[in-house]
Amino acid sequence: MVCCCSLMISRDLLRDEHQLCSKLISYLLDIVGSVNGIHNMLLRFRALQCLIALEDAYPCLLSKKLDYFYEYCTSEKTYLSEFYYSLFSLLLVHVFDSSMKDTGSWSDDRLNSRVESLPAMSLSSIQPLLGRHSLAPVPQSQMSELSPSPPSSLSSNSPELCRAIGQLIGALDAGRLSPRAFFAVCRSVGRLLDAVGLGGRGLRTAFYRRLPVWDVTVLSALAGLRHQFGLAALGCSDEHGCDRLALSMQRVACSPLFATPLRLLMCHCLANYPHLRLGRSGPDGETFPEPASRQLVGALFPGVFDPVDLRVLKVRLLSLRFAPRDSSDEASACLMGTLVSLSRPAQKSGGRGRHAVAFFASLYAVFARHHASVLGDDIRQMLISMINANLAFAEHLLDFLDSVTQDFPDSDLPYQAYSELCDWVAINSAENAADRQSLGRYMTILNRAAMYSRIPPQPIVDCLAQLASINSDQYNSPPATSIEDSKLWLCGHLILDVSRSVFRTHWHRLQTDAGLLANLCGVLAHWAGPGDSDLYVDI
Repeated sequence: MVCCCSLMISRDLLRDEHQLCSKLISYLLDIVGSVNGIHNMLLRFRALQCLIALEDAYPCLLSKKLDYFYEYCTSEKTYLSEFYYSLFSLLLVHVFDSSMKDTGSWSDDRLNSRVESLPAMSLSSIQPLLGRHSLAPVPQSQMSELSPSPPSSLSSNSPELCRAIGQLIGALDAGRLSPRAFFAVCRSVGRLLDAVGLGGRGLRTAFYRRLPVWDVTVLSALAGLRHQFGLAALGCSDEHGCDRLALSMQRVACSPLFATPLRLLMCHCLANYPHLRLGRSGPDGETFPEPASRQLVGALFPGVFDPVDLRVLKVRLLSLRFAPRDSSDEASACLMGTLVSLSRPAQKSGGRGRHAVAFFASLYAVFARHHASVLGDDIRQMLISMINANLAFAEHLLDFLDSVTQDFPDSDLPYQAYSELCDWVAINSAENAADRQSLGRYMTILNRAAMYSRIPPQPIVDCLAQLASINSDQYNSPPATSIEDSKLWLCGHLILDVSRSVFRTHWHRLQTDAGLLANLCGVLAHWAGPGDSDLYVDI
């Protein structure tokens, strides 16, 4: 199918373009409309996307065939599975987009006929999917409640469109749709709501006034639309709506009555909303269950999802569960205990792969929320323990500290961590400094530490001298006339980089400490020869 589309695009290679396109469209329609199980779901989705793309380029060839397929998808005889709901939503969005592109309004006859055909979907056929969530058409008198200022061109068709949106939202029942179809329908609902003026603040009004506020389908739609409209559009700009939404999502996530994908989605929503606060009393006297985080992630669907993803999710939810001002021993022990459990598979992976990335990402999520609390000391100790377990964590550790320095310039964590790392390098570097990769990591840590004026330069210079002597003895190499001519090119350049940082950061201290300056110049004299005079000039 991809090859046929590529040939069709290359028009100069085709003799009878329309004939080939017509055959291709027929073939794609056969794939999309296949119900005999020959074609898989992904191929049918791809075929539908090709059809939609082809209608823009060849409207005269595809219009009638696509109209027929649209009627087929909305007829009473069609088995309204999750696949056909996804196709229906995609087609509806496409029809709206094409009409707006052509006319700029809803006055297009072709679009009106499509929208008016929506009630042809038999309610008896879709009732098993909708459950108790089917919606009656919205009276015209209540349209002002749905949108503060709906466009005038929508007035004659908004009730039918709202009915269609309600049917699509009803199809988001967790037990009926796969995650793929779930998100497809959510995106379609979001685009339609935005198109008719229900996006932004109007979206909150539409969901909160016309639909049951704490209905699972509403929560599903809110979750699917969170990236399109933001927190303010979801009714979370005020504290009251924020708390109620958090309570509802938590109930869905904790209840075994809902399907696993929806429960996990609710957990991700709770972890991604920085303004939601658990552990508080909700409106109307309702309270969040006290062990909220444990209910959400204590035994979160074992055997279904990747354990690494679940551990990361657990850390984020625990960080959300305990407010930054909560410095109790219970909160700290719970958070750090979870981080320790997440660090074990990262250490087993040798400091590489997604386990290491997941651990440091979770560690940063905790620090970003609790950087003003006592967790800073625990996080610093955990960083030292991780790099002590495996030097391969150095890159992740440096990225972590760089992010902290950029996002929290007033934090003392980078300074304290680099101070301890300097001492750690001085103690441990003698064992494996002969290894080029290890040497590069040691030097990178020292170079970052040398950029902090609060860190005394003496330990850094002593460590440079120690590493220089170790490498010189290891390779039995006499002082080279030039770094580029020696076999210790990498080692020499790394040492010179650290020396340059020490000179630039601590020049005033070097002027008053003759011994320190002599040691540093000795390192430079050993590694930089006459051919490296430009380095002296740069320093």
